[in-house]
Parts: sequence; structure tokens; C-alpha cells
Amino acid sequence: MGGVERGPVAVSGGDAQRERDGPAAALTRSLSAALLAGFGGLAFELAALRRAGLLLGNTAEASSAVVGLFLLGLGIGGFVASRKARAVGGAAFLGRAYGMVALAVLAGISGLGLADPPGPVVGAVVLTFCVLGPAIAMGFAFPLLFAFAPRVPPGLVLAANLVGSVGAAFLAGNFLIPGVGIVATAWIAAGCYAVTALAVRGAPAALPAGSAEVEDAPVGLTRLAAALAVSSGLLTVGFEILLFRRLPFFLEGFQPTVSGVLAACPLSLGSALTIRIAKPGTGSVVAGRALIAGAVVASLGIHEWTGPGLARFPVGSDLGLHGRVLFGALVAAVPLIPLGVVVPALLVDVRPDVRARAAGLLFLWQGVGSLAGSLALGQALPRFASEAFFVLAGPVAALLALLVAAIGGRADRRPVFATVLLVVASLVSGAGGAGIPWSPTPPVRGSRYDRPDAYAPIAHRTDSITTASVVYDRAHHSTVLFTDEFRAAYTGPGTSYMQVLGHLPFLLRDGLEDVAVLALGTGTTAEAVRVA
Repeated sequence: MGGVERGPVAVSGGDAQRERDGPAAALTRSLSAALLAGFGGLAFELAALRRAGLLLGNTAEASSAVVGLFLLGLGIGGFVASRKARAVGGAAFLGRAYGMVALAVLAGISGLGLADPPGPVVGAVVLTFCVLGPAIAMGFAFPLLFAFAPRVPPGLVLAANLVGSVGAAFLAGNFLIPGVGIVATAWIAAGCYAVTALAVRGAPAALPAGSAEVEDAPVGLTRLAAALAVSSGLLTVGFEILLFRRLPFFLEGFQPTVSGVLAACPLSLGSALTIRIAKPGTGSVVAGRALIAGAVVASLGIHEWTGPGLARFPVGSDLGLHGRVLFGALVAAVPLIPLGVVVPALLVDVRPDVRARAAGLLFLWQGVGSLAGSLALGQALPRFASEAFFVLAGPVAALLALLVAAIGGRADRRPVFATVLLVVASLVSGAGGAGIPWSPTPPVRGSRYDRPDAYAPIAHRTDSITTASVVYDRAHHSTVLFTDEFRAAYTGPGTSYMQVLGHLPFLLRDGLEDVAVLALGTGTTAEAVRVA
């Protein structure tokens, strides 16, 4: 069964200016616009993630909520574009759309930068509106690029967009936000969209605005195409959430790791691959096979096998540290390569005159899947299976994606059933490297601090948010508390500043009777308060 129904080819008129502009200029403008939009979108997403950490806590749970909201907003914007793109194809309208995105980004970051809300519920509401609004604007503008240059391969447009995202994830996450701050980074993101608006506004579109052929031509997306888009979004975001939580054990800190994961360069490579492997009439077949390949690789736990080696790879500078994080994220994100093929492959089967509308609809379904992945892997699974989360996350995301494709899209059940058996076999055999569901491997195993000559594990516990590990420091005869990869507190030398913090309130105020210690650690400060 095909993923996209094919109808009669529509004929549209041209004009002399468009002929003078030429295909090379159209290619340059469309790819430049896609690249700048990718940079601006990811830079804003990272700024929102950092602000969300201040509002809701710096956790994978909060990050997954922001990612899910952002991708859902892109999907909603894509749906609006699918309804409006039939009547617009002009560069002037595209320029106004990207100008609107620039304003929405500034409004969103301004809302996030207001005074801290009075509670987590209000904070969540503020975050929702300030992330959804710009994301909807981005999701509306991007599909219009396919109408702006319909003869440019869709995989190439998506690849350029994702290359921009890679650059933003690395530069904004590691340099811009730490160097100039969240607000300035958002202004840079808005500037990217403003430049995009100027770049496309003066160019002629390949399809004239209000074309009757464009307006009346059916899109023809089938149920299978929609299901494959949902499945790819679910598996992509679900796997990203797993990497958010697991890679910090092997790499260097939560926020740098988030930046590396969001770079997702394999997604770009996967999009570009469709230029070679997907031909008109084969898009749904290629997309289905890509989803199956992504599900299989996601269940194999490449990050578990490569992480310990990366954790022990020496680096001698900050740049080397960031390079290790990016390389580790790229290796771990290999399953995203085939998943990046799914939507662009489906677009190959769509006629150029309705590609913008089809892209909007596919982005909508992909956004729905992204939200489902965020809820399932970011919220539900950590609560119901916290100890076995690292064992279950990859296979569960793969199985859910396959289930959606098989039932929702009525895909061929035989390859899907065979893939399900393969994923289950990988899960129960421990091929994913994190143990088996009833006997998971301790998360600290293989991490940067898993050094038997220096530390002896005492105990660990994982909940829906973090993993706490207590180890014995052989060199200093003390205990150390790790929260995920972070050395949070210890009882050995160098804790005198904690004791000073416990005595400080009594030095500053006479007759003090009550002191509140706001901390999670080994109790050094609390003990200093008790004996003061």
C-alpha cells in the first residue's frame, strides 16, 4: 500500500522574472533559508530549555517536556500551513511568515524572562505558552519553503535545516548561552529569522500565489504515511530522552550533553540520503524500511557499548571536552540516521505543487508522535520502571513506534512482527548493554567515576528524575555522593567551606534559634549547624 496517493500533475504558470532568477538561485535561497531557520529554531529551543531548568528544575523530565512542547508546536504550525499553503506561494508571504517567527521568538523569550512565577503550576503554564507560540510560528513558516522552491529535493531542504540545527546546538549550547546569556541567544535566533525573511522576500516563488491548480489539487496523504510520521516522531524523541538521561554518566555534565544530543547530525545525514535512495513512487516503502531499521538499532544500546570508552578518553582543553561530547552524542544517535529518512522519503512521492501542504500535515503527525514519545519516555516510564529505565527505554520506544505503524497505518504485518520479535529478543538477552529488565546493571557502571582503584560502590538508587550513587573514596577514606554524573558532595578533605556555611548565619545574627538548610548532600552543612 502506498504512503501517498498520486493524482494528475497540475500545471502552473511562470513569469519572466522567475525565469531570470534561475534554478541555481532558487536552490541557494531555499537552502540558505532552511539553514538559517534551523539555526534560529534550535538556538531558541536551547534558550527555552535553559530557562525551563530555572523554572521547573534542571532535569531530563523538564527537558523532555520542553522538547515535546516544541515539536508539538511545530506540528500545529505545520497543520495550519497545510490549510493555508494552497492559497499562498509568493515570496512576499514567505518573507512575512519568517518575520512573524522573529517577533514570536522575541515575545516568547520575553515571557520566559519575566519575574519567576509563584509556583510550578503557573511556571508550567507560562512555559507552555512561551514555547508553543514561537514553535507554531516556526512550524507554519518552514513548510512554505517547499512551495517556494518545489523542484529542490525535499531531503536536501530538510538536510540544510538540520545542519543549521547542528550548528546551533553546538555553538549556542556550549558558547553563546554560557557566554552572552539566554536572552542574547534568543535575540540571535530572532536575527536569523529576520535575515531569512529578507533573503526570500525579494525572490520570485516558483508557484504564483493563489494559483487555481495549487488550490484545487488534493494532497492525497494516506493513513500509512500519517502513521509512519507519528512513529518516527515518537521513536526519535523517546530515544533522545534516553540519551538525555544516560549520556551524562559517560560525558561531561547534563547541559553540554543535551546540546550534543540535540545536534542530532545523523538526522541531517538521514535526510540527505533520501536524495539517493528514495525515488518517486517508492517513498512509503523506503520510509517503512527506515523506521524498522531505526527501531532495531535503537534497541541495541550503542551508547552503552561505546560510553565507557568515551568516559576514559583524555581531553586537555574545553574545546576537546565539547568535541568529546559532540562525538559521543553522534555515535550514540546512530539510530536517528534511518529515522531522519522517514518524512523526506514520504515527501518524495508528493507532487511539487502540493508539497508544502503535505509537509505541513506530515510535520503535524510527527509532532503528535513527538509529544507521545515525550509523555511515554519522559514522564510515564521513569515513574513505573525507574530502576530498569535504562534497560527498557530504547526497546519500549521501538515497540511503541512499530505498534503505531502496524495498527494505525495498517502496514505489512510480517516485517513489523519480525522486527518486534528481534527487539524483544534484544531486550531479554541484555544485548542493549544495560542488563535485563529484572536485573538492570547499576547505572554508574562504566561511567567517568567507575574506577575500582579509586572508588568502591556502596549503594545506588534511581527514581523518575535522577540516579544517586554513594561510593567509598579509597584515597581520602571518605564517602562521595553522585547525582547522575555530578559529584554532588563528599565527606573528605575540602569540605571546610560547607562547614563555614553552617556557621555563617550564627556569626551574622545574634540569638539565632532556627536555621533552614536548603541542600541535598552528605549533611556536612547540616551537621555544622547542629553543633554551632
